[in-house]
Amino acid sequence: MEGWIIYTFGFPDTNPAKNYGFFKGWSIGINDNFINLNIEDPIKYPYENAFTLSKVRPIGPMPGYVSNQSMTLKRMYGLNPPPEAFDPNSKESMQRKSTYENIFPHTTFEFPFVVYWDAAIARRLSDLGSVLNDYAEIQFAQFVTGARPISEIDRYFTELDSMGYQEYLKYYVDYYEGVKARR
Repeated sequence: MEGWIIYTFGFPDTNPAKNYGFFKGWSIGINDNFINLNIEDPIKYPYENAFTLSKVRPIGPMPGYVSNQSMTLKRMYGLNPPPEAFDPNSKESMQRKSTYENIFPHTTFEFPFVVYWDAAIARRLSDLGSVLNDYAEIQFAQFVTGARPISEIDRYFTELDSMGYQEYLKYYVDYYEGVKARR
């Protein structure tokens, strides 16, 4: 339950450092069993969900959602959305508005969710990826546990390059550049 509350409302006002100065936090009502969200500007945020979507959790929990929603907004509205695009009385619109204000300025052109390779490239990527991913996972665990000293990090990157990492990366970079050029 505590994890859900922190995910939904952020940290309590007794731990302001965890909120990084973005918002005040919340408190538990003294005589009632409820969470009191300390909303800074009740006129700007007319209900708790509007505040939560704007300040605490302006994006959904799904991987890729930030980029996907931001780029959808960019395609729909460009850099100057019409004011009516963000109705302050609509929860969904409030989320779009908060994403546009808080996330949009930091996004870049997204890598596509679906990638089409010809059969030869797909096979090569599969061969390289299976070796590189397994090796990286093992080495990561060794660095974290201390079995391999962090002073060997440059050697680790050299090892990855010798296993074909630059070739692997180039396929994705070239694909990304091609997609950007067609947009």
